[in-house]
Amino acid sequence: MLIAFGSSAIGSIAGISGGIIIRPLLGIASPVGTLQDTINFLSSSTVLAMAFVSYLKNRKSNESLDYNVSLFLAIGAALGGVLGNNIFSIVRDGMGHSSFGIMQGSMLLLINVLVLLYVICKDKITSKNVESKVACVLVGLALGFLAAFLGIGGGPMNVAALYYLFSMPGKRAARNSLFIVLISHATSMATRASTGNIPEFSVLALVLMCVGGILGATTGTTISKYMTDKGVERLFLYILIVLIGINVFNIWLYV
Repeated sequence: MLIAFGSSAIGSIAGISGGIIIRPLLGIASPVGTLQDTINFLSSSTVLAMAFVSYLKNRKSNESLDYNVSLFLAIGAALGGVLGNNIFSIVRDGMGHSSFGIMQGSMLLLINVLVLLYVICKDKITSKNVESKVACVLVGLALGFLAAFLGIGGGPMNVAALYYLFSMPGKRAARNSLFIVLISHATSMATRASTGNIPEFSVLALVLMCVGGILGATTGTTISKYMTDKGVERLFLYILIVLIGINVFNIWLYV
């Protein structure tokens, strides 16, 4: 619950959903032998609860969502999420849980390093203003696939894409990112439930993590109101540095 609370509070401010923090921390904190798909399921459930509460609270703020962009990104992300979950199951069963955990951790590490480099150099890179709805869907498809396959709920990829491709400032990017996370995760969880693809898990752990996610989202969105765009972007940078350290440690545990 504490992991869910802290991750969701930070995630709701920075727009990274919290999943990219929750998944590696659960990998460290969970008992030995906990299956990777159980960790991903608990993380995804928490992210869904957090994103829903954040969306409700953000609707009342002055930072409105850009539905011309985020809605089509969300549609693509929802489709990509379904595909990512299916590929996740195939690759996991073929590689084994330990090898798959190493691969997931390595991919997360690479993504975080690349996004960190972009954020550091962001002011020197000319951002775009993509307007094509087809392009939005395709970008969302790629983001949703990676988010589902890695079990991270979008994470820094969403925010970085909104910075670069759509020229959004920090707070606006964070709120649109969480809307994309909400739609893609709702679709993913509905697909899981309809196909019976639910791993074994502790009901108590699920309830406590969702409660932590909701409380974290409430806390984070309240704090965000008093932060500037630069403050949100700076927090995003610090989170990336911490995540890289967590990823390295998590890979070491699997090895």
